[in-house]
Amino acid sequence: MLTLLRERTKQYDDAGADKVASALGDLPLGLELAGAYCTQTDTTLAEYAEKMASGYGQVGTGIPLAMGRELAAVATFDLWFSKLERDFPAAMQLINLLAFFADSPIVFDLIVNHSDVLLEPLQSFVRDGRKKVVSLVP
Repeated sequence: MLTLLRERTKQYDDAGADKVASALGDLPLGLELAGAYCTQTDTTLAEYAEKMASGYGQVGTGIPLAMGRELAAVATFDLWFSKLERDFPAAMQLINLLAFFADSPIVFDLIVNHSDVLLEPLQSFVRDGRKKVVSLVP
């Protein structure tokens, strides 16, 4: 599993990688997300391990990380979503909106042609980028 983190991050900190892998229970998806987070945010594996060790906040469900290694993978998603919300709030709003559709078909017309009912900044993103969004719809 250390190889996965090394390849993903181009960092060769075995101690940091081992701590991250242990915190994530060696779960491949968690390791991939952790590696991607470190790469995108210029976070070292040691810094990431420190965030995990400190119980990085409360996972979105309010369950402390100490309750299981599998929840550490959830914390990795939480780190990503926190970054997304901070850096691209419209994208996070769109993710939250689409989550309400669950496994139902998504009627893009509701989003693209009715941006007036959306909250900012998603409303401006859809309104200003309508041509780009429409081109994605088959």
